[in-house]
Amino acid sequence: MKNSRKRASAKKVTLVDVALAAGVSAITVSRVINQPDKVSESLRQQVQKAVDSLGYIPNQHASSLASAKSKVIGVAIPSLSNIVFTDVLRGIYDVMGAAGYKVLLVDTHYSPLEEEKNDSHSAQSST
Repeated sequence: MKNSRKRASAKKVTLVDVALAAGVSAITVSRVINQPDKVSESLRQQVQKAVDSLGYIPNQHASSLASAKSKVIGVAIPSLSNIVFTDVLRGIYDVMGAAGYKVLLVDTHYSPLEEEKNDSHSAQSST
């Protein structure tokens, strides 16, 4: 319990903190995380060491804003209580999770109006 309280009250580690610890720029840290093939192996190791020692966890919201890609896929199903959809959902979660996506699930309650409403919302946002 003490460790979790300590972490909760501690300042959140930022990309800039990692950059300072690694002795590189924030953009270099970003490249190491998002485009590792564009950075030398020695630099990747240097940044990774700082990431590990500081316990840095990338902010998915900031990444989504910067890249204009959310890595979230919306799935609308007619019913959560119908067992027919269990295998379909399992497959969706397995495939999308392996690809680095999160699944946003919507139960339309067999309502064409709900399906249309959710479809129009998804058309307005990009993945």
